[in-house]
Amino acid sequence: MNALPWSWMFWGLVVLIAVRMLLTLTFSLRDRLRQLLVDHYENAKEELQKKENIARLQAKVRQIRAQRDDDSADATSTPGITKNAPASDQPARRAA
Repeated sequence: MNALPWSWMFWGLVVLIAVRMLLTLTFSLRDRLRQLLVDHYENAKEELQKKENIARLQAKVRQIRAQRDDDSADATSTPGITKNAPASDQPARRAA
């Protein structure tokens, strides 16, 4: 039985090292990609929550403004005077 030449063993070792490095690189890239996807998903979820909170707060502001406008219209309304009537049709306000 003839022994393998040294060059074959050397190149076999080089190929094994290269395959191991490629596998390690593949696994590290896969792990990095997975982490990037998780980070992107979490960021997207946080952005969606922020948008929902903003929309909810804007709805509250609109509701409060509508209530304030209704309350101020009720407090200042007098019979026969409309809110958008020209100034000449409204009675003069007394200076405080």
